[in-house]
Amino acid sequence: MNNLTELINSFYNNFILRDIVAKIVPGVLLAFSIATLKYEPARILKFIREGSTIELAFLIAASWVIAFGVQAMGEAMGVIRLWPMNLTSDQARKRIVCFGRRATTEEKRIVERYVVVKEACGLGYLALLIALVMILAGDAGRRGGGFGSALLISFSNHKLLIGSILLLLVALWWTHDKHLKRQYETYDAVDREHAHYQTNTDCPTERSLAESFAENPEIYD
Repeated sequence: MNNLTELINSFYNNFILRDIVAKIVPGVLLAFSIATLKYEPARILKFIREGSTIELAFLIAASWVIAFGVQAMGEAMGVIRLWPMNLTSDQARKRIVCFGRRATTEEKRIVERYVVVKEACGLGYLALLIALVMILAGDAGRRGGGFGSALLISFSNHKLLIGSILLLLVALWWTHDKHLKRQYETYDAVDREHAHYQTNTDCPTERSLAESFAENPEIYD
């Protein structure tokens, strides 16, 4: 029963949330917004509804790849954060490694949920922002005439939609930031419990003692 629970949790965390919610959904949104630069949204939706299994599978795979590219861009720009700003990448990785060595299964499961939500919301708000800009630009481009005036008309015609999306963007960014903090607060809690962690030092583990048994057998007395 425990093995079945672990399998379900692993599938839920690593596949359903991380790949579908955190990658494929934002990727589909981005692919849709790119297509609106040339085609009407209604035509794209019709293609999705009537598309074959192979075409839809290709769309999902392409969306997954697009999402990774946008996430890499967001991380490089600092709008998607993997660790707090007061930590370097080496310090952050060290904390992750130390947590993995010390934490219980339940603590790891809690952090995994935080990481998945953090990734989904971080990529989600960036993808939504890019999609909004592309959809408005595509709508303005299809109107003809001056692009600037057509863009203003698009803004005017979609004020409610734009306002709702901006509120959603703020909510996604706040959730991304909140779950990043929760992730590292859990690391802090585990550090305090073990009372061994020190900044800029290696994480002490029992494994190092085991590897040095031949040289220091008195430690095991």
